[in-house]
Amino acid sequence: MVALIVKNMDIDISRRDMASMATALTFGIQTDTDKYNYMTPLDVEALRFLLKFTDRTTLRGITSMPPSPETLLYYNKAKENEVVYKDWAFYGIGYIDNLNRDTIAIAADMILKNSEHKAVAVFALIENLKKGEMYLDVSLRSNNRSLDLNKLIKRNTPDGGGRKYKGAYQVKMNYFLNAPDKDALWSVVEATTIEALRKSRDTLYITGIEGIFDNVRDRIVSFLKKDSE
Repeated sequence: MVALIVKNMDIDISRRDMASMATALTFGIQTDTDKYNYMTPLDVEALRFLLKFTDRTTLRGITSMPPSPETLLYYNKAKENEVVYKDWAFYGIGYIDNLNRDTIAIAADMILKNSEHKAVAVFALIENLKKGEMYLDVSLRSNNRSLDLNKLIKRNTPDGGGRKYKGAYQVKMNYFLNAPDKDALWSVVEATTIEALRKSRDTLYITGIEGIFDNVRDRIVSFLKKDSE
């Protein structure tokens, strides 16, 4: 959206600033589309515009960078706390400083690529002590084309959303910054999040099966009506 807005705006941007902005936006599209594997027509249109200005040397340097030590730390911690439920898996990390919140999404991407599960969810409690904020952050990833992550997320909370193959949501928990036992609080949050995701998984699959049944039923009824006519 940002790329297409810039494309259609009649403003004077220096070539240097345009290169920096285009490189950042191209990297954003690459990340959101899993390295261009799941592009929409709008993504294609944006890239056709951006690649005229993108610094490809810088882009290659960014995309070839190894994961940060923090990302690897949280990835390993998530893997240690794996909870498998049918064809899904859940990974609670614990508490994370606000500066490292992006590692949740990166860890979810890494886990899905090395997993046979149809969907994974990585979650943590994010603390921003300077602002006096704390919230649950959940990143979901899937390799199932028929799975509607946006619908799953909206059933849990309005504070989040998704598209094919990835999504995220947050739950504000500022009140619990004063919890006297942080370990006990995390245990409750972890158990509640896993239970909510389990129920969401089963509800989505049941709804999907019912939808298939309704579709088949409607086709049979339509066929019988035509045959009787």
